[in-house]
Amino acid sequence: MGIRVHVQTRTAFGVRDGTAQLHIDNESHHLGSSLRSIAASGAVETVREIDGARFLHELKQYSGFIAAKLDVEGYEYELLPHLLRNGAACGVVALLAVEWHSAANVTLGHALGALRSVNETMPELLTRQLESLDCRAVALSWV
Repeated sequence: MGIRVHVQTRTAFGVRDGTAQLHIDNESHHLGSSLRSIAASGAVETVREIDGARFLHELKQYSGFIAAKLDVEGYEYELLPHLLRNGAACGVVALLAVEWHSAANVTLGHALGALRSVNETMPELLTRQLESLDCRAVALSWV
Protein backbone atom coordinates (compact mmCIF):
# COMPACT_ATOMS: atom_id res chain seq x y z
CA MET A 1 0.00 0.00 0.00
CA GLY A 2 1.26 3.45 -0.80
CA ILE A 3 0.50 6.64 -2.62
CA ARG A 4 0.96 6.73 -6.36
CA VAL A 5 1.40 10.09 -8.06
CA HIS A 6 1.45 10.74 -11.78
CA VAL A 7 2.46 14.24 -12.87
CA GLN A 8 1.08 15.56 -16.16
CA THR A 9 3.29 18.19 -17.79
CA ARG A 10 2.25 20.34 -20.74
CA THR A 11 -1.30 19.04 -20.19
CA ALA A 12 -4.53 21.01 -19.74
CA PHE A 13 -7.68 19.81 -17.94
CA GLY A 14 -10.37 20.61 -20.50
CA VAL A 15 -13.51 19.54 -22.33
CA ARG A 16 -12.07 17.15 -24.93
CA ASP A 17 -9.12 14.90 -25.64
CA GLY A 18 -6.65 16.30 -28.13
CA THR A 19 -4.55 19.45 -28.26
CA ALA A 20 -5.38 23.00 -27.19
CA GLN A 21 -3.92 26.48 -27.25
CA LEU A 22 -2.77 27.53 -23.78
CA HIS A 23 -2.67 31.33 -23.43
CA ILE A 24 0.10 32.36 -21.08
CA ASP A 25 0.24 35.67 -19.24
CA ASN A 26 3.96 36.22 -19.30
CA GLU A 27 3.55 39.99 -18.93
CA SER A 28 2.84 39.60 -15.18
CA HIS A 29 -0.73 40.94 -15.37
CA HIS A 30 -1.64 38.38 -12.69
CA LEU A 31 -4.05 36.71 -15.10
CA GLY A 32 -2.38 33.32 -15.10
CA SER A 33 -2.68 30.86 -17.96
CA SER A 34 -5.91 29.63 -19.51
CA LEU A 35 -7.43 27.73 -22.42
CA ARG A 36 -9.63 30.82 -22.78
CA SER A 37 -8.03 33.62 -24.75
CA ILE A 38 -6.57 36.23 -22.39
CA ALA A 39 -6.81 39.89 -23.36
CA ALA A 40 -3.23 40.60 -22.33
CA SER A 41 -0.58 39.81 -24.87
CA GLY A 42 1.37 36.72 -24.03
CA ALA A 43 2.68 33.51 -25.43
CA VAL A 44 0.42 30.80 -26.82
CA GLU A 45 1.58 27.21 -26.56
CA THR A 46 0.07 24.04 -27.94
CA VAL A 47 -0.46 21.53 -25.13
CA ARG A 48 -2.15 18.18 -24.69
CA GLU A 49 -5.78 18.57 -23.56
CA ILE A 50 -7.48 15.81 -21.59
CA ASP A 51 -11.23 15.54 -21.17
CA GLY A 52 -11.77 16.50 -17.53
CA ALA A 53 -15.01 14.51 -17.23
CA ARG A 54 -13.38 11.34 -18.56
CA PHE A 55 -10.35 11.85 -16.32
CA LEU A 56 -12.50 12.27 -13.18
CA HIS A 57 -14.60 9.19 -14.04
CA GLU A 58 -11.39 7.14 -14.43
CA LEU A 59 -9.98 8.56 -11.19
CA LYS A 60 -13.13 7.50 -9.31
CA GLN A 61 -12.18 3.82 -9.65
CA TYR A 62 -9.07 4.51 -7.52
CA SER A 63 -10.52 6.81 -4.87
CA GLY A 64 -13.69 6.99 -2.80
CA PHE A 65 -13.30 10.73 -2.22
CA ILE A 66 -12.32 13.26 -4.88
CA ALA A 67 -11.81 16.94 -4.14
CA ALA A 68 -10.88 19.41 -6.87
CA LYS A 69 -9.88 23.06 -6.99
CA LEU A 70 -10.40 24.87 -10.28
CA ASP A 71 -8.57 28.13 -10.94
CA VAL A 72 -8.66 28.22 -14.73
CA GLU A 73 -8.82 31.96 -15.42
CA GLY A 74 -12.32 32.22 -16.93
CA TYR A 75 -12.36 28.77 -18.53
CA GLU A 76 -14.61 27.57 -15.67
CA TYR A 77 -17.61 28.85 -17.67
CA GLU A 78 -16.90 26.24 -20.34
CA LEU A 79 -15.39 23.50 -18.18
CA LEU A 80 -17.98 23.29 -15.37
CA PRO A 81 -21.03 22.87 -17.63
CA HIS A 82 -19.08 20.09 -19.40
CA LEU A 83 -18.41 18.37 -16.06
CA LEU A 84 -22.10 18.71 -15.08
CA ARG A 85 -23.43 17.44 -18.43
CA ASN A 86 -21.13 14.41 -18.35
CA GLY A 87 -21.82 13.38 -14.76
CA ALA A 88 -18.34 14.13 -13.47
CA ALA A 89 -19.35 16.97 -11.16
CA CYS A 90 -22.15 14.90 -9.60
CA GLY A 91 -21.46 11.48 -8.15
CA VAL A 92 -17.72 11.68 -8.81
CA VAL A 93 -16.45 14.88 -7.19
CA ALA A 94 -17.41 15.23 -3.52
CA LEU A 95 -15.92 18.70 -3.00
CA LEU A 96 -15.38 21.30 -5.71
CA ALA A 97 -13.69 24.65 -5.00
CA VAL A 98 -13.93 27.14 -7.85
CA GLU A 99 -12.23 30.49 -8.27
CA TRP A 100 -14.72 32.52 -10.30
CA HIS A 101 -13.46 35.07 -12.81
CA SER A 102 -15.54 37.73 -14.52
CA ALA A 103 -17.51 36.48 -17.51
CA ALA A 104 -21.05 36.44 -18.91
CA ASN A 105 -22.74 34.53 -16.08
CA VAL A 106 -26.29 35.10 -17.28
CA THR A 107 -25.59 34.12 -20.88
CA LEU A 108 -24.04 30.82 -19.88
CA GLY A 109 -26.77 30.12 -17.35
CA HIS A 110 -29.40 30.55 -20.04
CA ALA A 111 -27.40 28.25 -22.31
CA LEU A 112 -27.67 25.63 -19.58
CA GLY A 113 -31.40 26.39 -19.31
CA ALA A 114 -31.15 26.28 -15.54
CA LEU A 115 -31.17 29.83 -14.19
CA ARG A 116 -34.03 30.58 -11.83
CA SER A 117 -33.92 34.27 -12.76
CA VAL A 118 -31.76 36.68 -14.69
CA ASN A 119 -30.34 37.75 -11.33
CA GLU A 120 -28.96 34.29 -10.49
CA THR A 121 -25.23 34.18 -11.12
CA MET A 122 -23.29 31.26 -12.51
CA PRO A 123 -21.66 30.54 -9.12
CA GLU A 124 -25.13 30.44 -7.51
CA LEU A 125 -26.42 28.16 -10.27
CA LEU A 126 -23.50 25.75 -9.94
CA THR A 127 -23.76 25.64 -6.16
CA ARG A 128 -27.50 24.94 -6.37
CA GLN A 129 -26.99 22.15 -8.94
CA LEU A 130 -24.11 20.52 -7.06
CA GLU A 131 -25.87 20.60 -3.71
CA SER A 132 -29.19 19.30 -5.04
CA LEU A 133 -30.51 15.96 -3.79
CA ASP A 134 -29.51 14.34 -7.07
CA CYS A 135 -25.90 15.48 -6.79
CA ARG A 136 -24.90 15.92 -3.14
CA ALA A 137 -21.51 17.52 -3.81
CA VAL A 138 -20.20 20.50 -1.91
CA ALA A 139 -19.31 23.62 -3.88
CA LEU A 140 -17.00 26.28 -2.48
CA SER A 141 -16.36 29.66 -4.05
CA TRP A 142 -12.62 30.21 -3.86
CA VAL A 143 -11.23 33.70 -3.50
